[in-house]
Amino acid sequence: LEGLPGAHWTTEHHIVRRQLDHHEVNAPKTREHNSIEKITAASTGATATSAWSSGSFEPDAEYDRTANVFVCRRYVDDTEGSDCELDWDAVRDHVFRTNDSWFKEHNPILTHVRKQDLRQLFTAALLEKEGIVDNASDPSSSDDAVLSLEKCYTILFTEAEKKQLLFDFFLEDWNEFYKTSGQDKSAHGMTFDTAVQFLNEMQ
Repeated sequence: LEGLPGAHWTTEHHIVRRQLDHHEVNAPKTREHNSIEKITAASTGATATSAWSSGSFEPDAEYDRTANVFVCRRYVDDTEGSDCELDWDAVRDHVFRTNDSWFKEHNPILTHVRKQDLRQLFTAALLEKEGIVDNASDPSSSDDAVLSLEKCYTILFTEAEKKQLLFDFFLEDWNEFYKTSGQDKSAHGMTFDTAVQFLNEMQ
């Protein structure tokens, strides 16, 4: 919302605690329910938490108990005949760049630790596929080996993440990634390097 092209406004951000058990939660919305006084009061004591703090989707007890509320107030524009319409192409580009910056710089899905864990999981799965019990081999030696998409889905995402990204949606993301990334490997599986590229792209 901040820096949105063509939007002449100020923005405020509040984190409010949701009243999950309150009898008025499902009541019709009124001006009173949305008043800034109630938002400010409800903000007291609410803390910002992220389900992605560890680099994977691991919601804690506070997940879904708070909500982000943004208050946007337009500036008074005295210019006669000013154009108040937004350029939707510019807005779309701004949203894309903002999301891309946030997930890559501030909250990446693929941390260094997670990448190491994934390499170990890939190596173990490849050894199991080949029927090898001894896992003392060099993990990098299996970088060109391909695992099925079903196995990759199991390895790449935590159980909590799978609830957010079902296998069918994963396949849609993969097919789009495969078409646009110029991959020369099989479309029915991933190498470790391809999996890393896929995670970096989809965040």
